[in-house]
Amino acid sequence: MSTDFEVVAASCGLTSISEIEPLPAGLENDVCVLTTPRGRQVLRVSQQRSIRQVDAEVSFVSELRALGFKVAPRFLPLRGDHYVVPYENLVVSSYEYFEGSLLMHLSDDQFRQVLQWMELLIQAEQRISPSVLAARSAFPEPTSVAQRFARLLERAEPTEIETSHLEQVSRFIPPGVIHAIHSDIHVKNLIWDSLGNLNGFIDFDDCCVGAQLIEFATFVRGACFAPVADFKLHRLAQTWDVLQSHLFHGTARLGPEEIFTALLWSCMYFAVVVNRPRPHTGVPELKMQDILRTQELIRQRADILQILQ
Repeated sequence: MSTDFEVVAASCGLTSISEIEPLPAGLENDVCVLTTPRGRQVLRVSQQRSIRQVDAEVSFVSELRALGFKVAPRFLPLRGDHYVVPYENLVVSSYEYFEGSLLMHLSDDQFRQVLQWMELLIQAEQRISPSVLAARSAFPEPTSVAQRFARLLERAEPTEIETSHLEQVSRFIPPGVIHAIHSDIHVKNLIWDSLGNLNGFIDFDDCCVGAQLIEFATFVRGACFAPVADFKLHRLAQTWDVLQSHLFHGTARLGPEEIFTALLWSCMYFAVVVNRPRPHTGVPELKMQDILRTQELIRQRADILQILQ
């Protein structure tokens, strides 16, 4: 995807841009940081998969905003009067922007801020109106996500990971009560002000209807298990201490082995699903960083299980 960021910025009311800094982005979006007289603005343009999914995303974002969360203030089309272009089966272009900057790594103080916010987010997701869940057919469900993951694992043949662990992960379906969830919480989706304070979050491409254990596993992967050379198990312990009572709202508590599998699932999901397929083969190309992170997770299994007791 190639985006004329100046055109999109003008649609957002952002003018007199002095600098455009493209950022690494996911499979379905372009991201940049704009320097304007109003400060630095993070701008993301995405190609949505369907109008129904856009409807569901906007509903989810609106519900979170009504509960007091700072999320992307714009979710509109690049053309037309509404965020939904009135044509069936059309890929919808939309944008969102947010004041602030992105941080690739978290200091301990910033980690505590995000963890506090995570606790509030998980509680808010449990309060979201059932009308949002009524749109669940527009979202992938945990079963379909897990099945897609299993098929990709079969094709990827990542020999660097033991077969027994691949089998364990490929059969895993994140359990728990179903809620509308963001499902892609990591440091690149968090926005910070110039003083280093958490200012909000973006990127609802992957929001879905699923178990909040997915939120926990994704957050841990990015905030506690990165970079690979410095697994921060004390952060995992803090996260588990704060979130465990909320994660199993309305359901039976899971055992350490099941939660460990969720963490392994999250690492392998990013290693396989998020990476682009190799040209001509369609086989996902694994990032060595994700492979090493998964290996380190397995190596520290005993310590992690002790934390998750």
